[in-house]
This record gives sequence, structure tokens and C-alpha cells, in this order.
Amino acid sequence: MIAFALVALLLSCCGCAVAVALTLRVRQVLAGAEVRAPRGTDVQAGATVPDDLDLTDLDGAPWRAPTGGGEPWLLTFMSLDCGGCKEQLPRYVRYLRRNAIPPERAVSVVIGDEVTRGSVPAELLRFTRVLPASATSPLVARLKVSSWPTYLVVGGDGTVSYATQSVSRLMAIDPRRPAPSAPEPAPA
Repeated sequence: MIAFALVALLLSCCGCAVAVALTLRVRQVLAGAEVRAPRGTDVQAGATVPDDLDLTDLDGAPWRAPTGGGEPWLLTFMSLDCGGCKEQLPRYVRYLRRNAIPPERAVSVVIGDEVTRGSVPAELLRFTRVLPASATSPLVARLKVSSWPTYLVVGGDGTVSYATQSVSRLMAIDPRRPAPSAPEPAPA
């Protein structure tokens, strides 16, 4: 009889956990939040960064992909609402400083509804050129970026030579001579 009561208690606890999980998921959907399953980087080495888009920076100045000398440059995608982006930002700034990458060769596409100088972290403004965008902007769509943060090392010819979602992996890369990235495994 005690074993039956314990099994019934265990089943009711599992039922409560499922009910809470479903309630939270429905609440996110009703609030308009986009919920995605975690996955690896969608952008692959060899992808071409389009340069024919009408993008402007926070000052309204038109943006064109960095050119000249065939030097690599960085293209980063971050979201204002992304906890991982906020967590990785200090290490990303250290990477930029350590490799002496000038702001004109480090571009940050910041995803959000109200991307302004006041909403973007000061470190990002100081060390990169910030382009406001939406999750459906042409640059995001054409490169198939679907999760944040995404870090790309782009060659002087406009092709992606390295792609990762981990600043720890980026830290091990020399931006002047990146080894092509292999597809990242999807998190378990």
C-alpha cells in the first residue's frame, strides 16, 4: 500500500512539472517571444557577405563591407535581449584589444527593436562599428544567422573564413590567419 502511494505521489509530481512547463511555454508564445531549440552556427565558412545592402550605422552613415589590402575583418551578430551576448561581451572586447583590431574592421550587427546609442553597451560602441538590424533584415537572412551571438571572421574578398557562436573558440583564432571553421555540433 505504501509503494502504491509513493508511485501515485511521484506521478502527480511529474504531472505538475509538465503542467508548469506547458504553462510557461504558452505564456512565452502569447507574449510573442520566439523560442528556438539550441543549435550550431548556421553560417558556414565560404559564405559570401553581401555588400549590396542598404545598411546604416547608429549615426545614419551608410555601411559598406571593409575593403583594402585584403585584410580580414570581423562581423558579429548580437541581440540586446541575449543573455549569452551580454555574458560573452567582455571577452569579445578583450579579443579585439589583444589583436589590435580597429573599429572600422570590427562590425557588430545588433538585433533589437530599439537599437540606439543608449541601448548598446559602451564597450561595443568603443571597439566596433554598430549596425542596428532586425532578426529579419536582409544581411541576417542572406547569411542565415539564426542565433546570437554569432562571430564571423571575413576575408578581404568578402567570404567567411571562420564562424562560431563561442567567444572562447574565437579567442583561439588569429584573425589575420584563421583556419576554416568546421560546423559546430548542436548542443545536447
